[in-house]
Amino acid sequence: VTRHANIAYAAAFSPDSRLLATAGADGIIRAFDTRTWNETKTLMGHSSCVYNVAWSPNGQRLASVGADQVVRLWDVRTETEVQTFAGHMNVVSGIAWSPDGRRLASCSHDGTVRIWKVETGLEEHSLPVPTVAMLTVAFSPDGRRIAAGGADGIVRLWDVATEAELWTVRGHSAGVYGLSFAPDRRHLISAGGRTTLILEAATGRRLAELKHHSSSIFGLALGPDARWFATAAHDYQVKIWGPTAGGMARVRKKGFFGVNIQTGDKGVAITQVIKDTAAEKAGMQTGDVIVEVAGVPIAAMEEAIGLIGSYFEGDEVEFLIRRRGEERKVKVRLGPRPED
Repeated sequence: VTRHANIAYAAAFSPDSRLLATAGADGIIRAFDTRTWNETKTLMGHSSCVYNVAWSPNGQRLASVGADQVVRLWDVRTETEVQTFAGHMNVVSGIAWSPDGRRLASCSHDGTVRIWKVETGLEEHSLPVPTVAMLTVAFSPDGRRIAAGGADGIVRLWDVATEAELWTVRGHSAGVYGLSFAPDRRHLISAGGRTTLILEAATGRRLAELKHHSSSIFGLALGPDARWFATAAHDYQVKIWGPTAGGMARVRKKGFFGVNIQTGDKGVAITQVIKDTAAEKAGMQTGDVIVEVAGVPIAAMEEAIGLIGSYFEGDEVEFLIRRRGEERKVKVRLGPRPED
């Protein structure tokens, strides 16, 4: 898959799973054939960052939103922009289709959730949340209600027809970046801060609170038939949650290596080995240069942090290091991450 020229913020599979749409800071939307992973479509029209994309229920259209404050609608087959929805006064971060494909909901840092008629491009409803940047939005499976998450950590639910706010839940310590209704219409999953909540959709009552991430969650995806869902966070972890004891399919603590590093002229160098950690026990030394982690070449500090951070406590990871001009392999069994 071709990389974007800058940070990638969004990815979404088409309903038939034949295309993967991605977008990011370069303002370009790319569509890849999932059988070959070749880029087959390129959509250009946004003037800056694209933060989210969403396929229509029939897979014929793609909606996108970003920093240029508009919602754009695309015919992916012809690579043309077919509609623009203007009205937001700040960054637009969230987008969702109604189940029948006739409406789009968008949310913005301007403190509004707006609902648009796809056929006309006109705004049908505006739901204000004064002074709060709104980050994510979702339609209920019957299209009658709409949920949105804000930077204040609050989840809100409205009746679409009357614009009445039905309930609010203050359950997240930071912005809510993920919302998804379960197909059974009874449950709403919200993710923000370090916490994922399972809510009763009708009342907002908390049914479960999941806290295994060690940093803020920025992504949520629901699996087929809601048998599982995934969360992705700034702790470099993607966690799969399912119907097992504790709610998560695999609960393992993040591993800890125990060094400070920096990118230098000669590569990624260890500047400090922390006492009583896995790195010290494996014989790592200040001045060692990390060449590979688990067979993957390392050129920058961020690459090392991301790759090492993807392993769990107890995992054995092989490092290729350079010490005083000579390369050697060192196996390290990651230890527990300190509480502080």
